[in-house]
Amino acid sequence: MKQLPEVILSFEALEQLVSLAPLKAPVLAAGIELKVFNYLTEPASAAMVAQAITAYANNVQILLDGLAALDLVTKKNGLYQNTPLAEAFLAEQSPTYLGVMLAQYARMERPTSDDLVYLIKEGPPEIETTLDEQTGAQQAGVMEELDEQEIAQRLKLTASAYADVQRSGIAQQLAELVAALPEFPTFATMLDLGGGAGLIGVAIVTKHPTMMGVIFDLPPVVEAAKNYIAEYGMQQRIKVLGGDYTCDPLGGPYDLILASASLHAGRQNLDMLLAKIYHALNSGGVFVSVHEGLTHEQTKPLAMVLPRIPFALQGMNLSFEQGEIAHAMVRAGFRSIHSRTITMPYSPLDLDIARK
Repeated sequence: MKQLPEVILSFEALEQLVSLAPLKAPVLAAGIELKVFNYLTEPASAAMVAQAITAYANNVQILLDGLAALDLVTKKNGLYQNTPLAEAFLAEQSPTYLGVMLAQYARMERPTSDDLVYLIKEGPPEIETTLDEQTGAQQAGVMEELDEQEIAQRLKLTASAYADVQRSGIAQQLAELVAALPEFPTFATMLDLGGGAGLIGVAIVTKHPTMMGVIFDLPPVVEAAKNYIAEYGMQQRIKVLGGDYTCDPLGGPYDLILASASLHAGRQNLDMLLAKIYHALNSGGVFVSVHEGLTHEQTKPLAMVLPRIPFALQGMNLSFEQGEIAHAMVRAGFRSIHSRTITMPYSPLDLDIARK
């Protein structure tokens, strides 16, 4: 008689991939866009939140229950309150609010399984221009259909979102790492290459009594960066330089150049870009790179591998393998390279420090 198979594994992880994962982002985005976290600093009922946001109370309760299931709010005796995580990053009154960036991610068009299957079977679409030739190269080609004004506006919005990200721990952590360099007290000038909103540069320059800084990024981005530099009163010590680092001069020479998750547009010509960085440094200058370093034959870490699949299937594989940047540093002529993996708020990253 045929026997039922012996089952020694649970399929829970697979079931949750299809039943839970697709709902997490929309539930979080709804909470952010309705601003419910703003009203949960103190315990509040669903009816109180519904009145504050002018919404249907029963459905607000359903949303709040979902957020509680995600451990973003607590529920006790019918009252809801932010967890420390939500209070720090999802309430608008918090100085480390990340709602703009998280909602922007959640609203992005996500590929369906049909999209992925098509790309896997048919290959990447034909693209008239190469990634390096696109004005918005650092946006991984998503702006091909937009006109110049729309591109500028979208880049400014992206800079705003990443300002929130930078000030929510990343800028502070990188400033501590750079300030720990033995050469740091002697630095007079630094370049934050692809510096976005500029807050990482602000944090680093603030650590030094006299060092001057330059934020280099696409022109619309550095226009936005000026506002954040002014917000922290650093206009006299930090300037901006707009351009495309794949083809425009970097200025300098500098004592320190930092590239934090900003070398992807130059990946196809990495040796040329690293040589350019080398020549923009003073003798004895230091180049610090902080990027993903894929391991296990490009299958880990998960937080870096999965989000890049849609881009990679379209012929835009922008991820660095572990050691790839360090080897390019050697070829560029740097006299010493020290590498290690550091833990950042969203993923482990590779820290490569090269000295000229």
